Amino acid sequence: MSRSARAWLISGLVGLTESAAGLLFVVFGLVSVLINIVLMRVFLEFVISMIRTAQNTTALVERR
Repeated sequence: MSRSARAWLISGLVGLTESAAGLLFVVFGLVSVLINIVLMRVFLEFVISMIRTAQNTTALVERR
């Protein structure tokens, strides 16, 4: 677990003891992490599709 993740988790837990805002901090933090994971997956899928397209195009050009 990275330092920023630990700091976020500790801040959220400390916030839970202070008020309900800590709960919102944890929930919205988790949502933002999930969104970042999905966006990274989409980006990597795009990169893989571009590489495969380039490979297939090269194979078609070499056949001629």
